[in-house]
Amino acid sequence: MKNRKILVFIIMALLVYPLFFFRDLTPDNELKYISIVTEALDKGNIFAFYNHGIPYADKPPLYFWIIMMVKNIMGSYSVPAIGIFSLLPALLILIVMSRWSSSVLDEGDQTLASGMLFTTAIFLGGGLVLRMDMLMTLFIVLALFSFYRCYTETGKSWEPYLVWVWIFLALFTKGPLGILIPLVSIIVFLTAEKKLSKIRQYLPLRGLIILVSLTVIWLSLVYFEGGKGYLYNLTVKQTVGRGVNSFKHKRPFYYYFTGSLASFLPWSLFYVTTFILGIKNRSNAGLLEKFFRTVVISTFILLSFISSKLEIYLLPAYPFVAFLSVLQFRRLSKEKYWKWCAALPGLLLFLIFPGIFAAAFLNKLPFEITFLFYSGLLFVSLAGIYSLLHIEKGNFKKSFWGIIFGMLFLIFSISMNLEDLNSEIGLKALAEKGQEIKSKKIASSFYAFNFEKSENMDVYLHEPVININDLDSLHKVIREKNIILFVRTKDIKRNQELKNTLSNFNKFKIGSNYLYQVSSEESEVIP
Repeated sequence: MKNRKILVFIIMALLVYPLFFFRDLTPDNELKYISIVTEALDKGNIFAFYNHGIPYADKPPLYFWIIMMVKNIMGSYSVPAIGIFSLLPALLILIVMSRWSSSVLDEGDQTLASGMLFTTAIFLGGGLVLRMDMLMTLFIVLALFSFYRCYTETGKSWEPYLVWVWIFLALFTKGPLGILIPLVSIIVFLTAEKKLSKIRQYLPLRGLIILVSLTVIWLSLVYFEGGKGYLYNLTVKQTVGRGVNSFKHKRPFYYYFTGSLASFLPWSLFYVTTFILGIKNRSNAGLLEKFFRTVVISTFILLSFISSKLEIYLLPAYPFVAFLSVLQFRRLSKEKYWKWCAALPGLLLFLIFPGIFAAAFLNKLPFEITFLFYSGLLFVSLAGIYSLLHIEKGNFKKSFWGIIFGMLFLIFSISMNLEDLNSEIGLKALAEKGQEIKSKKIASSFYAFNFEKSENMDVYLHEPVININDLDSLHKVIREKNIILFVRTKDIKRNQELKNTLSNFNKFKIGSNYLYQVSSEESEVIP
């Protein structure tokens, strides 16, 4: 049975991993991280990072070191290689959570909880993007796992110190949330269990000294490399500045309580239902269920009080949400609720193939559908049918497995049809067109208008993209130079003066952006 669980994990990974081979880098973060690392390698920096000369103290160095390592080993910024450090932590979280819950859940339920977690929208997305969030989540899970082993006296004698090591690694990966989430969860749990006075037994002072010492060493190296200003940015602006009246991603207190329903898909109804029923019937809850519930509630409330909010910040709570739901599902007999929890996502999966087929037949899709994509979508709908059939038989676990593999087939199908979508995802196609035109000696440099993300296209172009934010500056550049200009489609639509300024130049629409061949001379029109 254990080998079967590992086999399921491998199959799940193999169905989603191809996405890394076929998709472009997203400009919001992935392309920016590559640009930052390129600049760091050029300058020889390893503790203080910059994005086009501007200090980038938003993140600690660990994930950037991983990208550097991949570049040095592979000779390039291989997306599949870097992606391993998102997908592998996700799989390790499944293994840790399965082992953790093995005293309460049998192998089948452990695997079911793992499958649900893996296919939860934000968790799956976190495993398929080049970000440090999944790695931080792994360290937080390990810290809480080590604490729980200490609390239940099932761990090794050195495990209380290991808690602090995992917390430092979480801090070193993403920042203060790596400390706050595990510590707040532990303190709230001990308070609820009336054992807060014994906290030093589980979190010894010498372990705290280890954390402080490692942090001081790191920050000292930051100071020597980046200076006082960079250190202030890292320790004050990126903590207090984001925590209170944030300058970035500011959201209302209730943001996670409303937005998380979408990020829980396709298990939103199941997670919410089991959580509410679990609280109503909490008198029969075991210790593990109590701890998981404490982590979920304390993390939600903690992050709600922090001013800066994004759905991905809530990622550390998701392993506990999924496994808590299965723990509660296992002990509660609520068939009438489980039917709806499975029926809605099962029905949506079933409708995907006929829906896409109809849209393609009516020419309503912005891309062509390949035979392989159709084949994959057929499996998605068949998985939906499988799920719906098992609802009628009252076998909800098999119904849930139909949804799990329907989601995985959907990701695999999308992977096989990404070529036509890459121009919407990233900027590589736009950069390649720019290089093609520049190779004809038609233009001397790259510019962009009101397009800040374009600056990171230097990863593809190997030279800077100068971003202009006002029309007067653009007019001056056009008078003096022959350039390649990148402009977002939405700026052309809403800025008539900009549209008029560029109306006489050759243009190419690539994804949601335009490339203008701005030249005052007669030149070859590139098709």
